[in-house]
Amino acid sequence: MKRELRPFDRLIDDSYQQNELHPTIKRMILRAATSALHQVTPDSYHQKCHGAALSVFMILRTLRIRSIICGGTVSWLFGGIDQTGTTWQTQCGFWAPNPDLPTPHAWVLTEFDGLVDVTCAYFHHTLAQSLLDGTKAHDVIPMIWTKTEHLRSLPALRYEVSAKFRKVDLERCDELARQMVGRALINFWTTQMVENLLEPGTNGEEQLGNLTAPELDIPILDGLQTIEALRQQNSWVARNSKLPTSEGLITPPR
Repeated sequence: MKRELRPFDRLIDDSYQQNELHPTIKRMILRAATSALHQVTPDSYHQKCHGAALSVFMILRTLRIRSIICGGTVSWLFGGIDQTGTTWQTQCGFWAPNPDLPTPHAWVLTEFDGLVDVTCAYFHHTLAQSLLDGTKAHDVIPMIWTKTEHLRSLPALRYEVSAKFRKVDLERCDELARQMVGRALINFWTTQMVENLLEPGTNGEEQLGNLTAPELDIPILDGLQTIEALRQQNSWVARNSKLPTSEGLITPPR
């Protein structure tokens, strides 16, 4: 007798067939990880790139999806409009060494060549208050989960890897990291949506047909189609679609 696949198994199988993690699972993981960031570190979630990468890595491991944590630097163009209505942009990102961290920034690379960067979406929270005080509007970076080849469409966005971590020993991580991973795993596996997808049945195709991806407050850059759509809607995506030039860099307001 043929065993009926659970809807969740079908999503994983489809991911391998398409060589791309199913978009619904992507959003489920991102929602679990971002919720964990806010729950465990509500005042500093925007600074926890390593904790976010570790959370995504561990959720993927429970799904038997191979991935590695990449450490290194990242840079991009960021801009806005000051109080006088003048536009500005500058090159920034995470590249300064931090004695408390192994690398300035961290992200995940899946076995499907998907680059996952969660906390880049919170970059505007890391800016100096003086910059925000003098700004009428500024870019908001989407979360990134897309194949590395698609990032060629954003030539001003540059990731440079200096370290790769294929295995993680949680016993050697600090308590905060363990709490974040634990909360992220709970957030992922205890939702009603996951429980429904894990329930075997004969109506699996119908369940998948009626599947609605989890909503997130931040847009996700997850492929060429979304890059093109966001290019029309998101100033950061539009700005980084062009190579930076020294003439185009303007000092942000002080």
